[in-house]
Amino acid sequence: MTIQSFFGEYEVQTGCGLDDLFETIFSSFDSFLLVDENILSNYPLQLSRFDTERIFKINAKESNKSLEQVAVICEWLSDQSASRSSVLVGVGGGITQDLVAFSASVFHRGAPYILVPTTLLAMVDSCIGGKSSINVRGSKNIIGTFQGPTNVFISEKFLDSLLAEDLVSGFGEVAKFGLLESERLLDLAVDALRVGFVSEEVAEEVVRMSLEIKQPFIEDDEFDRGVRRTLNYGHSVGHVIESLSGYTVPHGIAVAIGCHIENLLLRNSGASDEMIEYSAKVISAIPREYIEVAASVRPSDVLMKLQKDKKVASGKIKLIALEDFGRHTIVEVALDVELASRCVELLQEI
Repeated sequence: MTIQSFFGEYEVQTGCGLDDLFETIFSSFDSFLLVDENILSNYPLQLSRFDTERIFKINAKESNKSLEQVAVICEWLSDQSASRSSVLVGVGGGITQDLVAFSASVFHRGAPYILVPTTLLAMVDSCIGGKSSINVRGSKNIIGTFQGPTNVFISEKFLDSLLAEDLVSGFGEVAKFGLLESERLLDLAVDALRVGFVSEEVAEEVVRMSLEIKQPFIEDDEFDRGVRRTLNYGHSVGHVIESLSGYTVPHGIAVAIGCHIENLLLRNSGASDEMIEYSAKVISAIPREYIEVAASVRPSDVLMKLQKDKKVASGKIKLIALEDFGRHTIVEVALDVELASRCVELLQEI
């Protein structure tokens, strides 16, 4: 797959073997490896060939997705005499990718970077599109940049070492893509959510389909001024749930819940009963403990978080109404106490 970008086209290679993947990275680039510390522990043999002085370990927790951590990374790169032409290689999930992409975009005003996603969520979504986001004082993703990678290498074999919660989170995001564009992808996501497992063959199909769905949105609107905002479906409410739960509800699950709540909120504003039934199928497949945590939020806290959403303008928030697969519109809704209270009511009813 070739992604067209303002910053230059880049290749996304799926189905990579682990040994071939790391051999390509180690032999072809003047690179610095920024890697989730769990990956270092799980794949010591493959990573042992890399110069340890060129490896930066990342503790991939949400509180580290911060400007302070970016400063630490940039200082480390400077100490290692990295140049503007040095390649940063991010190996890990979404948090690692955000830190690497953001750091690359600001180090020497822009250094090239490569992404090697190791979680399903990162494989199906955040590895393409060139967005990076950083949290500030508990507000999620309010600082960010755009700069596309130079390459993306995906090996679904990383999923073998993924925690069950992370796999479920990934399929929550896959469900979002399915609801937007593909009943087949939605069925695969719901089945995987129910059993908590996926074969390598199905994983490859899910990754490919998700990236193919995302590709035209990011190519037609790379800088997120129009149609790409459709990909924010479920994220406004989802980010609220994720943040207020103290991140005990993982991102993809929070987004999947958010998709259903947005459908219910927009029942009379473009969301069809059929698509509400489809998103309800996703809810029925999500482990119940996540729903219960999501339903414990308070309207005042929901309103406070929504008011900090980057999709808010002039007292209104943009939500996505689904009429059918492949047919959706962006709807502006008044952001007020009534909306926040309705969100909580719906969370308690599902």
